[in-house]
Amino acid sequence: MRQRADFRMEEIEKIILYTYPASEKLTGSIRYPASQDEAKFSLTYAAAVALLTANFTLGDLYRAADMNAMVRRLIGLMEIQVRPELEDRKNMIRGARMKLILKDGTNRESYVEVPKGEKKFPLTPADMRRKLEACGEGLLTEKQQDRIFRCAIEFGEGTNLTDLFLYTVLQ
Repeated sequence: MRQRADFRMEEIEKIILYTYPASEKLTGSIRYPASQDEAKFSLTYAAAVALLTANFTLGDLYRAADMNAMVRRLIGLMEIQVRPELEDRKNMIRGARMKLILKDGTNRESYVEVPKGEKKFPLTPADMRRKLEACGEGLLTEKQQDRIFRCAIEFGEGTNLTDLFLYTVLQ
C-alpha cells in the first residue's frame, strides 16, 4: 500500500487490520513490542513498519525496542479484526487485509493472500540476500555471506549439507 504514496502518514485517522484467527492468536496480543523476541509476535508492529517503509525485514525486529514515534503513532491507530474467511488451509491461503481510514473520510485498502516466502509468492534473490545480511551481521564476513548466498541459489537435490557447511562457513 505504501508504494502508492497518495497519502501522508499524518493523514491516517484509523487502521483496521483484518487477519485469520490463528494469526490473531499468535501475533495479536503484543501491540508495542519491547524486544526483538516480542516483535516476532506483533502484528501491529510489523504492519506499522511495513506501512511506513514499504518493507519489513529481520533488521526491523532488532529495532523494535527503539521504535520511532511514527511507528508508535501508527500502532495506536490500529484495530485488529478476525476474519476466518482469510484462511483456507486446503489452498494454502493465509491472508491479511489492511484498511486505512484517512481524516478526509477516504479509505485505502490492501490485501495479501499469502505471506511472502510461500510457494505462491516466493522470495526473490534480493529478498534472500537481505535476509542473509540481517542474519549474518556481526557473525559472518561479507565473503562468507557471498559464498552462502551463491550456494543457496545453486542449492539442489542431492547437495551434501556437510560439504555445503564446510565450503560456506569455514573457508
